[in-house]
Amino acid sequence: MKFEEYAKRRTGHEWFRLEAEEYEREHEKMFDAEGVNNPLCAYLPGTLLEETRADSEYNIGMVYYLGTHARKNYTEAYKCFLQASKYGHLKAVEKIARLYYFGQGVEQDYCKAFEWYKRAAEFGDTESQFRLGILYNDGLGVLRDYQCAFEYYTTAADTGSHVLAMYNLGVLYENGDYVPKDYTKAFELYSKASEFDDEISLYKVATWYEKGRGTAQNYKKAISIYRRLVNDDRKSEAHYRIGRMYDEGHGVSQNYLQAYKNYFVLARIGNPKAQMRVGIMHLNGLGIDKSKDEGIYWLGKAAEGGNDLADAMLNEMEVWEAVEDKKQKADSPKSLNNLFNL
Repeated sequence: MKFEEYAKRRTGHEWFRLEAEEYEREHEKMFDAEGVNNPLCAYLPGTLLEETRADSEYNIGMVYYLGTHARKNYTEAYKCFLQASKYGHLKAVEKIARLYYFGQGVEQDYCKAFEWYKRAAEFGDTESQFRLGILYNDGLGVLRDYQCAFEYYTTAADTGSHVLAMYNLGVLYENGDYVPKDYTKAFELYSKASEFDDEISLYKVATWYEKGRGTAQNYKKAISIYRRLVNDDRKSEAHYRIGRMYDEGHGVSQNYLQAYKNYFVLARIGNPKAQMRVGIMHLNGLGIDKSKDEGIYWLGKAAEGGNDLADAMLNEMEVWEAVEDKKQKADSPKSLNNLFNL
């Protein structure tokens, strides 16, 4: 397995999705408990769920922002967050920055996103501290500055709960951006992030255990983590890594059938690497009946998907077959007669 020469930091878009799902669940519980039919009215003064003005404006904004119990409307969400921010609602400030970042309800403006994130970060909002790290990391709305990115990632990571801040800090150590390259420190940070069952962090830790990067090589720990990442409903890249370990007998007894099964899970949904492996196993009769036609079929699918090695293998097979074909013709009596002009 080749490691990326330059690891990629995470934008955190998946974090927004998870946060939204969590917020929706909390809203559903609250509405069910109070028997409220109109969620927007739930936040107006004098109702069952009367809160402070700031919280009321923020929560109405979130209803519009997520589209839960009301039609999604980023413009209205922005207005509500802006009102809440005037009363000092920290998360409302962070949401305004987010709207400017994505251009939702307002014109996209990274400079304004930076200003609002900075405002929230100064008052200790962990998400905003992390977002400032990304803006500095990518040079959005501000000049690229890995030192500042490092400092904001560190501040957010030091809370001990911001998974993506820990991960991105690990990326800086892995790449040697601003800080000296340190695989041991990177592994430590990826490991901390993985403790929150973050799939990407878990996969990173497993691959590093498998290859002994930043830590002692440990095939058993690697395959144990890979197995956590796969089930019948999730077609994880971990299937491929498990297949390779069974294929090579690393951390488990060599078992071509198990290798084939794991490769095939991904091959049938279009993973070129897995398709190439399935093709090779068919050609060699490893874990499955030997079949040249099946082997060529799967190598062809892999090549179509952009796998250069599969493409090279097919070309090599064509050349080999052409040579064999010429050899067979040369060995025939008619060909011999032609050779000697008989």
